[in-house]
Amino acid sequence: VDSPVVKHKACHDTTATVYKTDKKMDVDGGWHDAGDYGRYVVPGAKTVADLFIAYNANKDLFGDKTGIPESGNGVADILDEARFELEWMLKMQDSESGGVYHKVSCEGFPGFVMPEKETDALVIAPISTTATADFCASMAMSYTNFKDIDKDFAEKCLAAAKKAWDYLEKNPDFQWVNVSKDITTGDYGDKKDKDERYWAAVEMYNATGDKTYEEAINKVGVQTGLGWADMGTYGSFTYLSMDASKQDADLKAKVEAAVLKEASSALEDSQANAYGEALGGYFWGCNMDAANKGILFSVAEKLDSAKGYKAAAAEQINYLLGKNPLGTSFVTGFGTVASSHPHHRPSIALEKCVPGMVVGGPNSGLEDNKALAFLEDAPPAKCYIDDADSYSTNEVTIYWNSPFTTLLSYVLTDASGVSADPTTQPTEEPTTKPTEQPTDKPTDKPTADPTATTAPKVTTGDIDNHGVVDITDVSLLSLYLIGDKKLDDAALKAADVDSDGEVRLTDAARMLQFLSKNITSFDD
Repeated sequence: VDSPVVKHKACHDTTATVYKTDKKMDVDGGWHDAGDYGRYVVPGAKTVADLFIAYNANKDLFGDKTGIPESGNGVADILDEARFELEWMLKMQDSESGGVYHKVSCEGFPGFVMPEKETDALVIAPISTTATADFCASMAMSYTNFKDIDKDFAEKCLAAAKKAWDYLEKNPDFQWVNVSKDITTGDYGDKKDKDERYWAAVEMYNATGDKTYEEAINKVGVQTGLGWADMGTYGSFTYLSMDASKQDADLKAKVEAAVLKEASSALEDSQANAYGEALGGYFWGCNMDAANKGILFSVAEKLDSAKGYKAAAAEQINYLLGKNPLGTSFVTGFGTVASSHPHHRPSIALEKCVPGMVVGGPNSGLEDNKALAFLEDAPPAKCYIDDADSYSTNEVTIYWNSPFTTLLSYVLTDASGVSADPTTQPTEEPTTKPTEQPTDKPTDKPTADPTATTAPKVTTGDIDNHGVVDITDVSLLSLYLIGDKKLDDAALKAADVDSDGEVRLTDAARMLQFLSKNITSFDD
């Protein structure tokens, strides 16, 4: 990736020391979690799960030409991206016990520097049952997604998942060591692990068909939640989508009831809010909840299509892209008014915002100095400030971005596979606004025979035909993909920037790469 905002020198590649021990481990790789450079198993597992679900919801949306190093290898780039994190997670597993270490970071947060400038010693936090269960579930999901693509990698993941499961069986009590006194980076603590164990059991059952795991599902009971602290609904999604031959009728009924109960409660919130966001309040990272609820609505729609879940799912996209009390798109670089000063160290260090990041959103708790100084009198839904110092409203994380990707994949399922070729049938309504001036000069004399109309000139990426490819074109494409905007045939041709005959998310990603100068032409 050549963009100066996302490209950097190698970082965090020294050996790390396990907390309060002399044990050294090589744990390089993986994603930086958020605005800082810590790497954490629990949120990483949620992110990987979101990417797998997004891919399986609509495989046709995801191509192999987004410009990451693995592009062109014949595997969808979204799977390659998930694998990058999974390879790191494998290093976080203790080779003897099978337990999984909770996180690795320096002892404190760095200044606003590029990642290679953070050179303090790396410390690994102790094994936790939440990290181990999330790891187990993620690796089982990896097996089901990679078994027909890379059998060796898939088998490696399944073996690691089984080893993690053995650890959970031998350690039935909740384990998590609070090291915040010595390591002040994100702790991702919890008070229970039933939801993670439920998710792990479901994924292991789906991957293996072993009834032992079905017994474990029934033992722990159906759990809920789509946030990093409450992961149960991920297990329910997998149970509902697994082969019918594996499903137990009574258990399936319980799972469906739990999903619909959770969705119904979220729908009440959506319908109670003027802008349709499925939020009962505004708190740190609530934009993740909006995206999560959109995913929940998308699954609930398949179980009960009479409640309006599909429309509610689309409303979560609308809210995140600017249909909100602030009139601000919470996705950097998308929209006329969009978040542009996120709490994200590379963006701050280079004074250039990475496009496409979802920020945390309104937080009525006012949990940083900037929020306290400027938002004291703001109503809860407006407790947001586009300032890099406001980490409680304007930070970014991998697991706030990932559910937005999944939500888009679900909502775009009905719109996928749209051909970029002109349609032969006329549309019922005009697809574009009329121009102020006629496009052709009228002639004084009628022609003897009607002449064929000249097809408009199409410039790749210039969807609005204004002579330049800019963020407005990306916004138009985004609105089209979620069904809020119609594009005429010329615009559709311009939008098909990867020239594969379809207009989809990969085209939007390609346009963002072009605008961020990651590529210099759409032919790269």
